[in-house]
Amino acid sequence: MGVLNFFRKPDSERTIRVEFVNGADNSIIAVSEMPPDRLPDSFAIDTNLDIKDEKWSVVSAEPEQKAQFCKTRKLRLVLSRLAFADPANILFSLPGVRRGIRFRTRPYLRFTRTIDAR
Repeated sequence: MGVLNFFRKPDSERTIRVEFVNGADNSIIAVSEMPPDRLPDSFAIDTNLDIKDEKWSVVSAEPEQKAQFCKTRKLRLVLSRLAFADPANILFSLPGVRRGIRFRTRPYLRFTRTIDAR
């Protein structure tokens, strides 16, 4: 086993330094050393992250492709905090039956029927 470990690269050479930046004020949220297999192939599509029990969306990534940040061993992610609305505060109406809806039973007859929903 010692021979196999000799040919293995040190952990610092196999990881990528990821810098998480808050897009609102350009402050650094966190810095992490991550292995490339834990990162997506591209940040071109919408990507969401959970950091410190908060949800974030990736606004931009430098570089964007995995091949590029594997070469440079650096990745800078600019993030935007996702805001969620409380469902209890959302006002909307539900369809319902109104009292006294009038409709014609047959179009050729001249009387109407009233439904009393109780």
